[in-house]
Amino acid sequence: MVCDDTIACTEDEYADVSACPSGDLTQICKHTPHNDACDDGDPCTQDLCDPAAGDHDPVTGCAHPSFCDDGIPCTVDMCDAITQPPTCANLPIFNCTAN
Repeated sequence: MVCDDTIACTEDEYADVSACPSGDLTQICKHTPHNDACDDGDPCTQDLCDPAAGDHDPVTGCAHPSFCDDGIPCTVDMCDAITQPPTCANLPIFNCTAN
């Protein structure tokens, strides 16, 4: 049985399920996500290994959403990476009506 899911940020391994009550399975695959494998070096992004989320890179399995995205379309979301920890500013966009 091949366990490789071809996603770089997951650890692929067999998990012994020989104690399965049905007795028909002796091994299954386990794909454990590792966020540290997704570090993009940008302190203003989250480093997530979440291949099921749909917004990930199809090869690496990584997604890098911004810490500063407030979800409001009428703001400009900025991150100051120099401060530790990084700080956010969400500035209003003049005459924006998308809220």
